[in-house]
Amino acid sequence: MNIEPYGRFLPDYAAVLFRMALTGFLGLQVTEQAPDRKHAKAFAEYEERWFNYTKYQRDIEAAIATVHVSAKKKREQKGLMR
Repeated sequence: MNIEPYGRFLPDYAAVLFRMALTGFLGLQVTEQAPDRKHAKAFAEYEERWFNYTKYQRDIEAAIATVHVSAKKKREQKGLMR
């Protein structure tokens, strides 16, 4: 079950795709309104919660973006192979 012509193994993406689908199905999104920036402490706490909540979405998007890059090319981009 390779994704041609990139040679990526589709089951490697199963967990990522499942989490993305589950998040969408359950409607998991940030609904909290940001406090006014005048309240620096409250705003900083909100931003930390928002970052922690959305970091997995960024990881999912980064993982899915690799599907069109061969494993060899990815290693070359990271400088692991010349």
